[in-house]
Amino acid sequence: MVSADYVAQGRIGRFGENLTIKVELYNVKTGNLMGSFTGNFKDIYSALALIDEKSQDLFKKMLVEPKPIVVEKPEVAKIEPAPAKPEAEVPKVKEPMKTSFLVAIGLDLVGAGLIVAGYLKDKELKDTYDNYNVDWQERPDYDDAWSKVESTRNQRNVFYIVGGVILASGIAVHICF
Repeated sequence: MVSADYVAQGRIGRFGENLTIKVELYNVKTGNLMGSFTGNFKDIYSALALIDEKSQDLFKKMLVEPKPIVVEKPEVAKIEPAPAKPEAEVPKVKEPMKTSFLVAIGLDLVGAGLIVAGYLKDKELKDTYDNYNVDWQERPDYDDAWSKVESTRNQRNVFYIVGGVILASGIAVHICF
């Protein structure tokens, strides 16, 4: 429906203390999976390094040029052509993938990952708040429980804001370049 040749999808999840990422690239015309990569990371910097390392090999697969379709013309008259002069063959050089495209994909994935991390923090915030509300008047650690709620809320907000900005930056790079 969007007239795309390829679709990339990514998922970020949590496994213990680490975050995991899985990125897949599909050919829309055939529906086939062209490739994927997975990895683990602890923070945004290691996520960026992982995406930078693995995304180039994955997205280079889109640059494979399809073989051109040759249509033979019917012969009108049989005339012998003059012998052609031999010309030096010039090897075709594939254009490298544009850096702006890879940067945009990386920003999209990191932004989406941070938004997912914000969503996970939102779930944690609900649990922390529910824990705070249980017998809050009789708890000796009342102030400590509320500070955990505030800390989790602040972390959630940072993930949402930074993730949204990075995702919007990736979209802007797609549009501008």
